[in-house]
Amino acid sequence: MSDKFFKVNKAPETYSNEQCHSVIRREPWRRSSFLVGSIKIIGRLSWGAPEPTWSNEVIYYNFSRTSLINTLTNIVVHHTNNSNSVSDNEKKQKTKGYAALGYHFFINADGSVYEGRPLEIMGSHAGRGKQAGALNDPDWGSVGIVLQGDFHHDDDWFKSNTAAKKQLNALENLILGLNRKYNIGQLLMHREVNRGGPATVCPGSYLAPLVINLRDKLGMKGKR
Repeated sequence: MSDKFFKVNKAPETYSNEQCHSVIRREPWRRSSFLVGSIKIIGRLSWGAPEPTWSNEVIYYNFSRTSLINTLTNIVVHHTNNSNSVSDNEKKQKTKGYAALGYHFFINADGSVYEGRPLEIMGSHAGRGKQAGALNDPDWGSVGIVLQGDFHHDDDWFKSNTAAKKQLNALENLILGLNRKYNIGQLLMHREVNRGGPATVCPGSYLAPLVINLRDKLGMKGKR
């Protein structure tokens, strides 16, 4: 295991190393609710999320050595490309081999914000790295935020031409809270992430200019 992270593919209590034990815990997955700035986050415990599928592997940041404020470097905005709930989106991703929902935060159409995976855990949302290894993965240090809806005009059977004002307000306030708490200065759209694999239109042609405007408003950096 690296001194910067721990790969976990079995139940946390099976890890006996003292340093691992201070980091590899179930507790981050069992939050009821908490605040990020002014935004109330509905924790996994409150929305009835099951335990992660540990055998599908998650990566714990070694926050006992490097704090999250020195680990989290950017925020990546996505859309779900469907109108399904946070629970249904997690179930779908688990069938594809994810341990849990890949995004850290899920913003419902009504503006409510759900915890997908704890910030102490590396996300699975930004894409595949061009080189092997967690430190080369675009998810390293990236906070994933997904908005419920399909915001691409040229999509197939389902699309959202507008994002609800409450949903956009929640996005702005969540980003502002993360920026202030963790000093995160870079805001990206999924399609801007430097990664391997096929290109993506995420978060869609409608949402993209809104994210760009928000980035300018908050004085955050974009694609490097």
